Amino acid sequence: MPISFLTTALLIVSVITNLTVEGIKKLLDGTKVKYSSNVLAAILSVLIACAVTVSYTHLRAHET
Repeated sequence: MPISFLTTALLIVSVITNLTVEGIKKLLDGTKVKYSSNVLAAILSVLIACAVTVSYTHLRAHET
């Protein structure tokens, strides 16, 4: 697997994570819920990375 694919995938996951965190922060700013944006970003990045990994593994399994 070429390094350019991996860096592109990392960039896409980073952008999706950032946009999702910013959207959730805007939703939570209207409420009285206290949160840490760093913790929110960490949790979402793990969830999105897991989703990407599972999706990729699932697609690769169908190729064989």
